[in-house]
Amino acid sequence: MKDNKTAKILAQALDRACQKKSQQQIDLVLANFEKLLTQKHWWPYLSEVIRELEVIENSRQNIIKVNLFSAHQLDAAEAGDLADIVSRLSGKKVILETGIDHDLLGGAILNYDDKVLDLSLKNKLANLAEHLVS
Repeated sequence: MKDNKTAKILAQALDRACQKKSQQQIDLVLANFEKLLTQKHWWPYLSEVIRELEVIENSRQNIIKVNLFSAHQLDAAEAGDLADIVSRLSGKKVILETGIDHDLLGGAILNYDDKVLDLSLKNKLANLAEHLVS
């Protein structure tokens, strides 16, 4: 396995193999999956497979995971407002994970799906400078 594409394929296959199965059948599928990971020496990729399974389940439940980075700790209202923006844009329920990025002067950067919503002061200043130059 050279990239997360294989992890995604494995996660999708594992998910399909476990759908509409009894617990006993799921246990057998997982035992076979464990053997595959061992035979192919893919254990280091298990965490990525688990992340992909989480994405599959979140998609099924119409949930989107959003990583929010800001220059300082946001209060609940500020974080909630940003989560509401992403929820409106995506049409999905938002699970928000926050973090501090000390390289930001102000504002925030949100990552979700394969998208980046850059609301940072640095980005706003760069856009302003671009418009002033042109």
